[in-house]
Amino acid sequence: MLGMAVAWYAAVAAGGACVFPLLRRRGVGAGASWAVARIVAWAAAGWCGWIAGWLGVDRWWWAGVAFLVVAAFLGRRGWRGAELKPALEPELVALAVFATVAVLRLGLMDVTGTEKPMDL
Repeated sequence: MLGMAVAWYAAVAAGGACVFPLLRRRGVGAGASWAVARIVAWAAAGWCGWIAGWLGVDRWWWAGVAFLVVAAFLGRRGWRGAELKPALEPELVALAVFATVAVLRLGLMDVTGTEKPMDL
């Protein structure tokens, strides 16, 4: 279970790392761009996947992956001269919140209290 949680956190961080240089090039500060990059990356990748699925593409998730690859390619020069020290604080906050939620959920992994359409 811990391995899956670490893999999920790494995937979210990798998506944010793809978009981080693009936000920096747009003039967003280092700390703010690192904190927002994950949200922007996965919202945009999800939107691309949603549009691909809406258009009838069978492997719709590749549209999101393609977005992240293009974002990483376009932002590859944005890493040069990027000051990462201000990005450390938002990363530590995100890691602390993630670790806290993961530890709290380890004891009770059941999903309860959701809608159960078969009970209606």
